[in-house]
Amino acid sequence: MRRFPALVLLAVVVASGLALQGFRDLPWTDAAGSVLYSMAAVFSLCLVWPSREMPRPLVVAGVALALCVVVELAQLTGLPARVPQLRWVLGTTFAPVDLLWYAVGALGGAGAMVLVGRLRP
Repeated sequence: MRRFPALVLLAVVVASGLALQGFRDLPWTDAAGSVLYSMAAVFSLCLVWPSREMPRPLVVAGVALALCVVVELAQLTGLPARVPQLRWVLGTTFAPVDLLWYAVGALGGAGAMVLVGRLRP
C-alpha cells in the first residue's frame, strides 16, 4: 500500500472514531472504538514504515496488534490514568475483551490494505 491511500484510510478511521464519541452511551461503541483504534495503528504503520517496499499486510497487522496489546497492558500500570495527555491515546482502564477487538481491527486493516493494493493500476 502506498502512503497516500494509507493517509486517506487513516483520516476516515479517525473521523469515524471522533463521530463515534457522540454515541458513547450505546453498548457497541467500546468495541467499535477498539476496532478503529487497531485499524488506525495499521494505517499509521503504513505511513511510517521505514522501507520503500511495504511488507505483507498480515505482517503490518501483526505489528499493529502487538503495539495495541502493549498499550492495553500499559493501562494495568495506571500511568495513562495519571498523565492527562495520555488518556485519549492510551486509555485508562484495562479491558481484556479489547484484545479481541484489536485483533479484529488489525485483520480489518490488513484486508483494507489488500483491497487498496488490488485497486492500484
